[in-house]
Order: sequence, then C-alpha cells, then structure tokens
Amino acid sequence: MKKTIALAILLAVFLLSVPFGAPAGDEPSAESLYLAGRRYVEKKKFEKAVDCFRKAIRKKPDSVKYHWSLGEACRAKGAYPDAVAAFERVLKLDSGNTNAICGLGDVHVAMGNTEKAVSCYEAFVAVTKNEPESLYIRGKIHDLRGNPDKAVDCWRKSLSLRPSDFDTLVALAEKLIRTGSEREALPLLLQAKKIRPYDENVLVDLGMLYTKAGAYDKAHEVLTTALRISLYNPKTRFYLGKACYGRGDLKRAIDHMEKAVQMDPTDPEKHFTLGLYYDKKGWQDLAVSEYEEALYLDPQYLYNRLRSKERAAEGPVEPEH
Repeated sequence: MKKTIALAILLAVFLLSVPFGAPAGDEPSAESLYLAGRRYVEKKKFEKAVDCFRKAIRKKPDSVKYHWSLGEACRAKGAYPDAVAAFERVLKLDSGNTNAICGLGDVHVAMGNTEKAVSCYEAFVAVTKNEPESLYIRGKIHDLRGNPDKAVDCWRKSLSLRPSDFDTLVALAEKLIRTGSEREALPLLLQAKKIRPYDENVLVDLGMLYTKAGAYDKAHEVLTTALRISLYNPKTRFYLGKACYGRGDLKRAIDHMEKAVQMDPTDPEKHFTLGLYYDKKGWQDLAVSEYEEALYLDPQYLYNRLRSKERAAEGPVEPEH
C-alpha cells in the first residue's frame, strides 16, 4: 500500500513538471511560432508578434516570409529601424521581393525620409507587372512629390481596374478629404468599411464626415466602435465629443473633449472646442483658459477658423444611408 502511494506521488510530481498539452522536451517549431505571430498581428498585439517572429527566425534564419512578417510587425508598432533592418534582410535573400520594397518605402514615409521612400516606390514600379498596383504606387510617388492631382488621377485609374482594393480606396478618400472633396470621399470610405468593418482609421474618418454633415447618430455609432478598438486616439475622442454635443449630451461631449486635449495638448482646435463646451456649461473661467491656450498655440487660430467656415459655407457632406 505504501509503495502504491509513493508511486502515485512520484507520478503526480512528474506530470506536474511536464508542460500541459505537450510532451516533455518538445519545443514549438519555426512555423508554429510564425503562425502564432500572425495571430498576434491580427489582434494588434505587436510586441508579442515580434517576439514570435524573432524566435522563428532563430530557428530558420533564411526564411523570407519570417523576416517580412517581422518587418511588418515592427512597422506597425513604430519600431522603424528594426523594420528597415528586417525588410533589408528580405531583399538580401530575395532582391526582387516587391512586398519588402513597398514595406521599406512605407517605413521611410513614416520616418520622414521622403527621397528614400520615393526611391523604394520607383524600384517597385520598375519590377512589378501588376498594373493596378503600379498605378497605386505611382499615386504615392506623386503624393510625396507634392502633386495631389496626379496622385488622385493614378488612384482613380487603379480603382477602375481593381475597384475593391482597400488601400487604394483609403488613399484616394483621405486625399479627397484633405483637398476639400469630402462628398466624393464618403462613398469610398463606406466601400472600404464593407471590406474591413473594424479598421480604426476608416471608422474615424467616417465619423468625422458624419459629424461635419450633422449626422450625429451615425457619427456616434462608428466612433464608438472605433473607441472600442483603441481608447487612445485623440482624433476619435475629438469627433466623438462633437457628435455627443450634436446629440445634446454636453456632459459626455466635455468628457471626450477633455481626453482629446490630454492626448494631444498642442492642437489649438481641441482647446478652443473644449472652451466652447465649458462656456455652454457656464464654466467661464475654464472656458477662457482654453481659449487663451488655443491662441497661445496659434495666434492666427481665430482668423483661420473664420476662413475655414467661409470655405465650408457651400454646404456639408450629405450622409449616405
């Protein structure tokens, strides 16, 4: 009996020492680490994704897809020098890898290295045989060189050949918004939302357009979804505050606008708008403080605000149902 108990205890100790779900001594393969990294990317857990990709690379150092995935994850989390190193490693292994060429260009855009970005994109155009993709990248080159009309023309042509390409839809919509053609941008963003319903940037841009159009309920809906994706986007908070104000919810409008100011304290528009809400609440001292901060950050803010209102007098974007 004592022998049986002793053996049972030894067996229990042995089982507890073995990792659950795997035989003793087993290690994850390079491919399983890579797949785990891809899952972390989908969940926007980029730190964990990077860790998985690095471990996969240690096991298989010449894998193009592992290095490329590492570059994408590093770019997504803002580790730009690491992203550059990963994409350059891909190009050493496969000099014509168009994904790495474009990835490297995108990183240089994020780093403010315009000429390097243009060089990468031009290298892509030189080797690709995909006409819609070539037109999309040509649009990015024109945009970086300060030729918005040519950029828009390229993206329109690209969409005529590939009407459901998410990146081209978003690039064209954002450029149209920046150039004041918001009516044209709205249907493009709605199409992009059908492709990726939970893309944060698309949701925020839609919320912005709905807010400007006075469609506050629609704005509140898409911006609340964006807020669930990320709590720390000042643009989301800013337009959600405006949407709440438009719906008559001053308390929540102030709450969101205060958070927008905390996240982005150098934007005079956020301070001025918060001042307006404080004024509406009857908190004059707080309102004056925000107005003063807006004018301190940009002495021309009020003049520019009046000019922008004049330009917008032609009417808001009509919301689509």
